[in-house]
Amino acid sequence: TGINAEYMGAETREPLLRDLCFILDLRGSRAPGLKSSWVRCRVAFGVWVLISALRVGKEPHSAVISPYSTASASSISFLFLMPHQLVPPCFRCGLLTVLCVAVLVAPASCRYQCSVATESSCAEMMMDAVLLKEPGPATNMHVGLTEKPTPKPGELLVEVHATAINRADTLQRKGMYSPPPGTTAIMGLEAAGVVVQRGQGCTSEIKEGDGVMCLLIGGGYAEFVAVPEGHCMPVPESFDFIQAAAVPETWLTAYQLLHFVAKVKAGDWVLVHAGASGVGIAAIQLATAAGAHAIVTVSSPDKARACMDFGAKAAINRHEEGGAWDKKVLEATGGSGVNVILDCIGASYAGHNFNAAALDAVWVVYGLMGGVSVPDFPMGAILRKRLQIIGTTLRTRSDAYKSELVADFKRTALPRLVSGEFRPHVDSHLPLDKIVSAHQRMEANLNTGKIVLTLKA
Repeated sequence: TGINAEYMGAETREPLLRDLCFILDLRGSRAPGLKSSWVRCRVAFGVWVLISALRVGKEPHSAVISPYSTASASSISFLFLMPHQLVPPCFRCGLLTVLCVAVLVAPASCRYQCSVATESSCAEMMMDAVLLKEPGPATNMHVGLTEKPTPKPGELLVEVHATAINRADTLQRKGMYSPPPGTTAIMGLEAAGVVVQRGQGCTSEIKEGDGVMCLLIGGGYAEFVAVPEGHCMPVPESFDFIQAAAVPETWLTAYQLLHFVAKVKAGDWVLVHAGASGVGIAAIQLATAAGAHAIVTVSSPDKARACMDFGAKAAINRHEEGGAWDKKVLEATGGSGVNVILDCIGASYAGHNFNAAALDAVWVVYGLMGGVSVPDFPMGAILRKRLQIIGTTLRTRSDAYKSELVADFKRTALPRLVSGEFRPHVDSHLPLDKIVSAHQRMEANLNTGKIVLTLKA
């Protein structure tokens, strides 16, 4: 078990250590027959070896356990658990010696074949992924080995060629946005790659070898990811995997905000905060295609120009006008205000959003980069302007909801990506081992569009 510990996940290794600690902690007061330290240690070792063999045998890593180690575990546990009246010390030592000699003098070819099989099995079960030592700064991340996922019924196993950074990833890394219970702790909410295996019961037309771009609940920062088939879309022929990785989470989030939540209509004025982000650039194009007019807030003149190039009617630098960008919004709309607000900022923009909103406006909050608490929240303004304030996230939605969202996007928006009418914008692309630099670039607000990580040349 110790030799094979490096191949175990914490979910396997930690229970074994707990078992050992519990047994070693037995005291005579609780178990009168275990007063002798030697007896306690002998029982602890024997029981632990048995538990190890049984528990590890149930794990995906069981291929790592060779026939020799299994036989050794059974024999050693038997010898150590037998009372000394039945197995005298001299006989016990003799059997242990015979066992050790038998293992050592086993045919070299047999030992070599077992070793090769073990290494091969391990290689097939493991993959590279971005791992987090502990919540904190970007420098806590590194690329290491972890267990390769196995597709469940209805899932596809995708070999990831590229993934992308999202603001939610940086929050998860800091311990401020935990993944949903029962899901992978590996970051990454979108990926593009090639299907290498279909799980049982898959019914879609996606085949092994097809290129797909996937909406994920997590796990994108890895060589392989398992994903429900309904959350996958074909990669347009004109796209490479870098462009494809910039689509799923970003465009589906913007599509959900505008069409599923805000119900945008032709003629609406749509205010998009962080307009030069991946979601912002997607929202500008989607709103324009729906016949609406997009106004964005940005943090620099270069980002303002980029947003105008993608179709924004006005791009307002939040650092100008003393931060009172709401006046510029009212000027752009002729004083009427905006009908839809896509807000990923939260508290620090709340007062300006109230001022910029039109009557019956829909204010969709999908992020809180500017804080979570608003002192003296102006409840009266909600009544005065008949506002709807809606909070939403995509990651925690049900699989059925996401499948419906993907299907609707494939029907109405994907053809425009294929034709080139919609353009995903890639700010930069870096290899996976530059993950620290990628996160730092996003947190410094240096990117316009998506930061993509590549796993394949």
